[in-house]
Amino acid sequence: AWKGFHVRMVFDYAYEPVIAGKTLYFGSSSDCKLYAIDTETGEERWSFFTDAPIRFAPAVWKDRVFAVSDDGYLYCLDVKDGKLMWKKRGGSEDSFVLGNNHMVSRWPARGGVVIKDDILYFGAGIWPSDGIFIYALDPTCGKVLWVNDDSGDMEWDQPHPGARARSGISAQGYLVAAGERLIVPSGRAVPSALHLSNGALDYFHLMKYRSYGGSRVLATDNYLFITSGNKQDDMKDIIGKCHALFSTKTGELLTGNDINSQAIAITPDHVLYVDAHEDELKAIERDRLIDEIKGTDKDGNALTIANLNKPAWTSFPAGEFKEWFDSFPVGVGEFEETVPRLHLKGKHVVAIRVEGESMYPDVMPGDILYVDPDIPFIATRMGRIGVVRYDGGFKIRRIFLIDEGINYYLVPLNKTFEEEVIPVNETTVYKVVFRNPNDEGMF
Repeated sequence: AWKGFHVRMVFDYAYEPVIAGKTLYFGSSSDCKLYAIDTETGEERWSFFTDAPIRFAPAVWKDRVFAVSDDGYLYCLDVKDGKLMWKKRGGSEDSFVLGNNHMVSRWPARGGVVIKDDILYFGAGIWPSDGIFIYALDPTCGKVLWVNDDSGDMEWDQPHPGARARSGISAQGYLVAAGERLIVPSGRAVPSALHLSNGALDYFHLMKYRSYGGSRVLATDNYLFITSGNKQDDMKDIIGKCHALFSTKTGELLTGNDINSQAIAITPDHVLYVDAHEDELKAIERDRLIDEIKGTDKDGNALTIANLNKPAWTSFPAGEFKEWFDSFPVGVGEFEETVPRLHLKGKHVVAIRVEGESMYPDVMPGDILYVDPDIPFIATRMGRIGVVRYDGGFKIRRIFLIDEGINYYLVPLNKTFEEEVIPVNETTVYKVVFRNPNDEGMF
């Protein structure tokens, strides 16, 4: 396995499995085998030897499983019994060198397999001076649809000041097919992008984003999530602990703030991550990842500042609120479930799951309240329910006019709860705009 610091590559620290049906598949960088395990019994269904370490999870497609190996080959095996159906050498010849106590190809296949629209993509070669090969194949037979074998041999500036040499892209990490591009992780650098249709190089911003990158990349059609927070002064640091948001189409950095997490998952609707600062699971809507603020610079020129948007929703119990910031905790909290957003107009609408009976009978335990922190108290009507920031915490109250018709007060909904009446002028009230996604009426 790879060892050291600042390597920005983490694919050798544990087995990386995939599951299809009732079979779990994984490759080993220790004994060079691909395993198929019965998920119900834990028994081995079959195994297959390659001639060098397997460092990436295989990919399953229809009746076959694909794996790349440091011996330079892509293997296509039958999912039922592991028999070889065909294999494809990535490099120009069978030439081996010693690497990490194994004999490995001069062009190890470390561009992890990705399949999109019945086309398979993989990469071989990690030393640009020897040649880099990125392929698009027909997964049924291994026929080459296109190959990029010249983007590793370009003359340009290197990360060391004043250094210029023939170099280029590399392939170390899982390839990602996003939109019209094939994203190629380059080990310790930012990823490059090729056109899916013909393999032509689109971009590779090696010098511009020197501190970003690593072997892991996630992407949507519009956004790339690239490792950030890489340190050079921490001897224990292997790879950065954050992710920055880049454009899939241009490879340019989009925002000034990062996602503080090493763990990100992308679903059809959301980007999920564990916030390392707050130890909380959070979610941002995929189609609302960026919050743009438009203005002008000191010379009067138009200026747009982009930041990651706040999480779209959260769930936390009424009467047991947690203090996060000095202002209302928009979209931040203990995530418990996904709730419909309802396309409400408010930009920072949050969903609150009610617990307890302090709001009974108007609001029942288990109800979902949608809160808009951007609507001030003055915009609400008498008798409306609001979320109240008061005395270092949060409470839910109904708004009433008491005391000589002059002062507004906030009182509990459930009269059995002997809680204090809260003067409006000592607190901040936020409007509850909707209750339960299936209800017809609004508050």
